[in-house]
Amino acid sequence: NNANQSRARAELDAQAMLAVYAQRFTLGLSRNAAAIRAARDVIVESQDGNGICANTLARLASAPNVPGRFALYGSGQRLRCATEGFVPPPAPQRPLGQFSQTFILPGGQVLRAFLFAPDGGLEGIAEYRRDALAALVATPALPGNFALELLQGDRSMPLRPGSPAIDAAQEVTADYPLASGQFALRI
Repeated sequence: NNANQSRARAELDAQAMLAVYAQRFTLGLSRNAAAIRAARDVIVESQDGNGICANTLARLASAPNVPGRFALYGSGQRLRCATEGFVPPPAPQRPLGQFSQTFILPGGQVLRAFLFAPDGGLEGIAEYRRDALAALVATPALPGNFALELLQGDRSMPLRPGSPAIDAAQEVTADYPLASGQFALRI
């Protein structure tokens, strides 16, 4: 009975900790998405969006935003600006009813997000390195001996290493779906 109670308590603790990490992850990426979407609205309406593009890219590169590589689009899916050295890939078809599509790239070192407007037009592309996302969810650090990873299908992105010293019988695993089920955090 004590073992079952301990396991149930450990599962509850894992779910609570996972909710904190999911909140940090979602808040950080949502803040960037809001900046990209707001900039696109102004870029579409302006005759010369170059200054807006430069300011938005500078804002995205500094705290409290999650650093990454970005591309901003105007009307007609026309690329208006991008982070220096970033060559944006072609956008996938927008999933019906969704305003973003996110992929863990092969190798698990980069997360790529495509943002779409309600009319289906591309608003922006964001790429985040694993180390930037790991820093996002790790601040402030939570105590405990556990691994944290981002999962999508057969791809994973480790965000926090766990210790191999955990007894498999005591190991607790929990998943937290994100982005309308496009991927999940696992602890």
